[in-house]
Amino acid sequence: MDVFWAKGFDGASLDDLTAAAGVSRPSLDRLFGDKRAVFLAALDAYAQGIGSEPMAAFEAERDIGRAVAAFLRRSAENNTSPDHPPGCLIGCCAAMSAAEMPEVAERVRAAFDGTRDRLAERFEREVRAGALTPDPDSRRRAGTMVDLMNGYAVRARAGASRDELLADLPSRVAAILCGADDPAA
Repeated sequence: MDVFWAKGFDGASLDDLTAAAGVSRPSLDRLFGDKRAVFLAALDAYAQGIGSEPMAAFEAERDIGRAVAAFLRRSAENNTSPDHPPGCLIGCCAAMSAAEMPEVAERVRAAFDGTRDRLAERFEREVRAGALTPDPDSRRRAGTMVDLMNGYAVRARAGASRDELLADLPSRVAAILCGADDPAA
């Protein structure tokens, strides 16, 4: 996973992958079939692991303001962790390969759409409970959060620090929770 994360699909060689996995090329072929299958497995592992952490942080908080902050904070932390390459495997690397590989495009869409849908469901519950105004609507709020998450990934990939990503966290949370649509837009 880290090889693809650091180098992207095209930049990752079979030699890189076998060295990282500690297996021979024939073993890698037997396990997966080809490089594309290894990449798809890496995307699935990422989505089920570190890629799911911002959503888990969001869902663990009872208060909606704290939930939004936890989602964005976990995203910034994951994108800038020294334990792996910067950015997001899905948002930074898989998205680059999506045009040439339909199965990758499908996974990228599923990751973004699934996150947006789960966020929107929670926002909708908060609107019904009276904790949030219905404007902006829940899908717009959720879409903004997905966009911020991906913006963090791109900025981290370009060298932004965790502190830089988190500098405006309170205003971003406020915009998601309280912002109304701009009538001039």
